Amino acid sequence: YMKNPIEFVVLSPVNNTASYANASSGWLFGGEVELRLGFGRFHEKLEKFFFLGNVSLAMSQATLPEEVSGRSKRPLFYQSKYVTNLSLRFDDPDSGVMVGLVYNAFGPRIVEVGTSAGSFNLPDVKDMQRHMLDLIATYKPNEHVKLGFKWKNIAFAKIRYQQSSELVLLENLGTTVSISAEYIY
Repeated sequence: YMKNPIEFVVLSPVNNTASYANASSGWLFGGEVELRLGFGRFHEKLEKFFFLGNVSLAMSQATLPEEVSGRSKRPLFYQSKYVTNLSLRFDDPDSGVMVGLVYNAFGPRIVEVGTSAGSFNLPDVKDMQRHMLDLIATYKPNEHVKLGFKWKNIAFAKIRYQQSSELVLLENLGTTVSISAEYIY
């Protein structure tokens, strides 16, 4: 239970003004499961391979004051019903090599609050589910040098904002590759 959580609210649908304000109350209920699995338990040659993962599930509700335009009850702003993080890693501390394939996904979440006044109804805008895939690698040839490589968004995930069944924004995030070098003294 939350008392007066800060929420994004529409102050006036006529003037198209919105801001952050305290809701009357809110609640959030959920849980998380985490798994760490070393593949060495299946065969000794796999001892440097690992699976890491967590899944979070949540339900939420904000109760808004009557003077705020729109629905009096809705899910918390920017709260997904699920978030998933999975990682398959190779880690060899003796050689200084670590390589990981990382997957991240989240469910729809409100990014713009809808409103209603009389017969006028404007639904919430939601950031729709997104699936991201990244590749990361590091190499530490000695205690002073660390080299890194990151390839983010390998699957070219896109940002999709949807209002009811209408697509209101489609943004191609593209992919990025970065190389880093660190000297630790």
